[in-house]
Amino acid sequence: MKILKSVYLKILGSYPVPPPEQGGILGIKNGIVCEYYHDGSCNIADRAVYEPDVDTLNRKIEEWDAQGISFGGIVHSHLSGQNTLSAEDKKYIELLLGTLNGQTLYFPIVIPSAEQVISYVAERKSGDIIIRQDEIHTV
Repeated sequence: MKILKSVYLKILGSYPVPPPEQGGILGIKNGIVCEYYHDGSCNIADRAVYEPDVDTLNRKIEEWDAQGISFGGIVHSHLSGQNTLSAEDKKYIELLLGTLNGQTLYFPIVIPSAEQVISYVAERKSGDIIIRQDEIHTV
């Protein structure tokens, strides 16, 4: 994932310690993550799962689209020590990619206590959805 350094720092600064399971969306232009919108709804479910404010986020995606910025994925935070996608995260990613055609999306996890972002990329290849860890390159 290529990301503007200012956007990377904005993501890190958006997640206080605790609670986990907060999130937001990424915007991409010319292959570079250039926008981040923090979802301030903080809808934390009983199971500590990030539940996006879909209506608000869809409005932001439409706004970005008018500026030539594409939806690039979803960021959310985990507790320290949980640096991989959960089974629920993977199910959500598969559901989301199932509605989009041929798009590559990023799903970074923020570990606030470690001031760390771990990126995952998801893409459809030969009909299968592939999710793998991805390097972060700030530009």
